[in-house]
Amino acid sequence: MSTPPVPRTRPVGLLDRRWRATTVGMVAIMSLISFVYLAVATAMPTAAVELDGVALYGLAFGGAFAASVLCTVIAGVWNDARGPKWPMWTGITLFSLGLVVAGSAVSMLMLIAGRVVQGFGGGLIGVTMYIVVAQVYPEELRPKVFASFATAWVVPAVVGPSITGLVVDHLDWRWVFLSVPALAIPAALLMRTTVNRAGSTDKPVRPDAARLIRWAAAAAAAAGVLQLAGQQSGATAVLLIIPAIVTLVVVVPRLLPRGTFSGARGLPTVVALRGLTSATFAGTEVFVPLLLTEQRNLSPVIVGIGVSLGACSWALGSWWQGRDRLTWSRVQLIRRGTGSLAAGVALVTLLVIGEVPVAIGFAGWLLCGLGMGLAYPALSALVLDLSDVNTRGHNTAALKLSETLFTTVLLTATASLFAALLPMGGTIGYLVCFSIPLVLAVLALSRASGVTPHRT
Repeated sequence: MSTPPVPRTRPVGLLDRRWRATTVGMVAIMSLISFVYLAVATAMPTAAVELDGVALYGLAFGGAFAASVLCTVIAGVWNDARGPKWPMWTGITLFSLGLVVAGSAVSMLMLIAGRVVQGFGGGLIGVTMYIVVAQVYPEELRPKVFASFATAWVVPAVVGPSITGLVVDHLDWRWVFLSVPALAIPAALLMRTTVNRAGSTDKPVRPDAARLIRWAAAAAAAAGVLQLAGQQSGATAVLLIIPAIVTLVVVVPRLLPRGTFSGARGLPTVVALRGLTSATFAGTEVFVPLLLTEQRNLSPVIVGIGVSLGACSWALGSWWQGRDRLTWSRVQLIRRGTGSLAAGVALVTLLVIGEVPVAIGFAGWLLCGLGMGLAYPALSALVLDLSDVNTRGHNTAALKLSETLFTTVLLTATASLFAALLPMGGTIGYLVCFSIPLVLAVLALSRASGVTPHRT
């Protein structure tokens, strides 16, 4: 008697009824955070003029940024000790409350205060989302979850600035802030059952928690000053940058895993790669539109399409790495992702040569996005794989801090260098400012094999 064939089971997806509401809610929250991040840059000039606060313009960004850095570390400690329930709801509440305060502001100081509260909430949400992923989704679905997070950032990146511009022009800049909490509430309700079921614990707070938070406060202040310095010039910028960099050099190694800067295998390399790849992409992205506009005389529409290619290829790479039939290991994904990123930055750098076709630069930017799409979710999944239940929050916070601080330092450094080199002609400035991300990308590629504790 022949054995009847075993029916082929359909792969379980993120929209399976067990995870559908949670997935939709989390992706919606991430999309709203992304939208706010991008929309504020469009709406803030109008808000600053109306509130007679142009002199305080930088603080509206630096304050929120510093608050987010501080709460990233607090979120790690809190999640490890008490679970994701209260950090998540506190984060969403602060994020929404901050937006309401900012949107209702009658002075620039009130707007800045709202932005700081919003930054506190964003820092809590960013870490806690990862803890919910670790506790709710099986390991094989985590790459898909992180791919959906990437899409949640890409879509607002493509359509957000246009929507914000229409709102500011035809309604009021305040609605950019006030509309988001109304959308965040139903998204949070979709997650309610799952997050509450993930629950709260009552484990001992790690003994070094107070010291970590003090170091985080120092790093947050330095990072905020660096972002503010990026909007200054001359002696003012130098006076802000030097003490901020010194503070970060002292503080950051105490917040990241030991061995992050010395090449230790496993978690330290994962954390380092997140910083290197994110800084590479952001450092390249900042100068691509400027070069295309100022050196190649392309129209804003063409420049916008070119920049959007990177976002779209990032989403494509994220989708690819989350496929059910993918045979690449996470190490291979990271190797190929960092390789694609390095190749892409090299091609973009060629645009400083006037005879090189613009299409070469666009192809390079596509490769940059594709590389990030392959590597970024893989690094997110790896940090959970390499953490036990007692250290997920702390390690996730380290991952996010690495991304934030590496990127901030690079952007401040390249902005200062570009301004200093501008009198020598634009070409040399672009060459230097693309070469630095290229070096970081090559360094990331050289360290990609070290993401596992043992050689593979």
